Amino acid sequence: MTFLEQLTEILHREEGEVLELYNDHLGKKTAGCGHLLIEADGDLYHAPLGTPISQEQSDAWFEKDVQTCINDARWLHPDLDEHPQVVGVVIAAMAYQLGLPSLTQFRLFHDAIQDRQYEFAADEMLASKWARIDTPARAERMAQMIAAIA
Repeated sequence: MTFLEQLTEILHREEGEVLELYNDHLGKKTAGCGHLLIEADGDLYHAPLGTPISQEQSDAWFEKDVQTCINDARWLHPDLDEHPQVVGVVIAAMAYQLGLPSLTQFRLFHDAIQDRQYEFAADEMLASKWARIDTPARAERMAQMIAAIA
C-alpha cells in the first residue's frame, strides 16, 4: 500500500465522512471528512449546522486537506522518507486532526522521531492531552502503530 493510500484509509476510518455541517468534539463547525470550516469556505462558513454538502465538495476539501497535512509532516520532518512509511503516515494523520500549530507542541515526540526512538515517541504521544482527554482511542491507535516498529 502506498503512503497516500495508507493515509487516506486511516483518515477515512478515523474521521468518517459527514455530508452536512456539524460541530466536532471541540464545538467547531466541520463537514466532510473532518474538514474544519474557515472563512475561505465562503457561504458554508456562515451556514447553519445541518446544511448539506455535496460529495464533490467533501472530496475537494479532503484532497486539499491531505496535501496540507503531508506538507506539514514534511516541514516538521524533512527526512520523513528515511523513516518507515508508517511514521510519516501517523505524523500526517496527526497533522490532519490537530493542525500544524498544535502538532508542533509535541516537542519530545518529534525529538524521539528524529532520533528513531519510536517506542519513546509512542510514549510521548500517550502522555499528551490529545491522548488523555481529546481523542484517547484514536491516540492509542496511532501510538500503537509507532510502537509496533520499535
